[in-house]
Amino acid sequence: MKKCCAEMERFVSEKEIHISYCPKTRVYGIAYKAGAGGGIQLINFCPWCGESLPKKLTDEYYDIIHDDLKLDIFDKNYKRKIPPEFKTDEWWKKRGL
Repeated sequence: MKKCCAEMERFVSEKEIHISYCPKTRVYGIAYKAGAGGGIQLINFCPWCGESLPKKLTDEYYDIIHDDLKLDIFDKNYKRKIPPEFKTDEWWKKRGL
């Protein structure tokens, strides 16, 4: 997926500054150091060019998992039941999201 600017492309690919990107849900974030408690600070805008990042698809993802596929995310085995397309960005690309 093409990034909004050359700086974002560089930092996501080179891991110089840890900008994370989850293709499955189109979520961007900046990782905290483990010594600072770990975790991710989600971001909605590019820190370099200020452009709005693509809409996160987390809600749509879990709605489809629950409503369409009838999987319970609280079932410890649900991840094994998810079709392969939902483990990548294939699911949202097929739906034109």
